[in-house]
Amino acid sequence: RSTDRIRIGSFFPVKLVSRHMRYAHFGLVDIDRQEFRYGHQRSVLPTAGEETERFQVWMRRWSAGGTSECHRLSCAIRGVRFELELKPTKPAVKHGLMGFRTGENGQQALYFSYSRMRANGRVVVDGEELNVSGEAWMDRDYGGFTFDRYNRGWDWFAIQFDNGRELMIFHMRDQQGRQSQHSLATLIEPDGSAVRLAPEAIEVEPLQTWRSHVSGSKYPVEWRVRLAPIGAELKVVAQRHEQELDTRGSTCLYYWEGPTVVSGKLSGQNVRGCGYLEMVGYDEPGGFGIYDFETDNLGLCGWLVNEYRLRAFGPGVVSRGRVVGP
Repeated sequence: RSTDRIRIGSFFPVKLVSRHMRYAHFGLVDIDRQEFRYGHQRSVLPTAGEETERFQVWMRRWSAGGTSECHRLSCAIRGVRFELELKPTKPAVKHGLMGFRTGENGQQALYFSYSRMRANGRVVVDGEELNVSGEAWMDRDYGGFTFDRYNRGWDWFAIQFDNGRELMIFHMRDQQGRQSQHSLATLIEPDGSAVRLAPEAIEVEPLQTWRSHVSGSKYPVEWRVRLAPIGAELKVVAQRHEQELDTRGSTCLYYWEGPTVVSGKLSGQNVRGCGYLEMVGYDEPGGFGIYDFETDNLGLCGWLVNEYRLRAFGPGVVSRGRVVGP
């Protein structure tokens, strides 16, 4: 994230230290054991970086890189190590208008996805090494975006159907919680071609919510999704409710993300699938004066609190909804 506007205590410009602040989050879900482990990092100093001529980024021992033919990921938190190779089986798909999405404040961001990738690698959990394989989704969104008087947050759905199609829905919400006119949806066909849907075609309705015992935030964990132009009538259900991430030490917010199961109709046919759901903006940004998303101001007290959080709880391990280790 650019540090041009970020100040600590309203007076110290972070750009004097670095032109960018870098963030990384990592999560691992075990559905059978109902465990969720995650970690997050933040860096202003040269403990993180990127190469400009190829795809290679890193932060301490975490890294992502490769080529358009093969991506490689490597992460580690307490008790967990993870190495994965991802090979696209479909070409990248652009979302929005020629790959750009526009916000209420006129900011633009480039947005594309590899909606289906073949994944192979290994995960080491508490000393037990597992060979893993499956299908993955890579989403890339970068450019101008801030929480401001227009944007309250979003609900992001990535769905892989069992018939070889995929669906992405980026449901933006304004400050009143209503759907923004800048919401996006894209249906990807088995041959890689894409159907982009207008915002007015998107209908999402929460059916059930879960309240976090940590933040008090309520997150929808069951949704009804309608997209009339493609004959979609879907039910999206979270496989595990306790998927909130406390990343106040890095990105100054709580949010929820986790795997889902999907069923319903698409183009008049019964379909099933699996997916991933990310929900941002259900907490209270700027709470306790720690961070003001509209002015990019990080209060001095809030900065000190965040430093403590990041070092004490950054690589947190959450199991069955309770923190079991720093």
